[in-house]
Amino acid sequence: MKNISFTYLMFAGGSAAIAAFCWYLVYLAVNAQESGGAWLFAAFGLLFSVLPVFALIRILASRSDLFARLDKTISPQPAGPQRVQFAPHWMLLLAMIVMALIIVSLIVKVIRGLF
Repeated sequence: MKNISFTYLMFAGGSAAIAAFCWYLVYLAVNAQESGGAWLFAAFGLLFSVLPVFALIRILASRSDLFARLDKTISPQPAGPQRVQFAPHWMLLLAMIVMALIIVSLIVKVIRGLF
């Protein structure tokens, strides 16, 4: 297999189990004539099917040229070097000070209301 960690495979397996359960619920909802429930579970089934499909493509990439090209197409390219930038933190610090003042004023207001 091609650079696949055990953790990735475990998450893909868990996601596949959840997707299978969602697709089973779609089957039950369609048989019960519940179209609203079927659409909801189909959406969740599609969501949870993405990770297992990508894992399967990566596993099959070592055995087939078609899947190797597909894996190369959908895999992100490594990021180039980026320069480090300093983000200004004064806005965050100002927001924290404002929140602290609001909390202190509320505490003072509650204590005054008790007496």
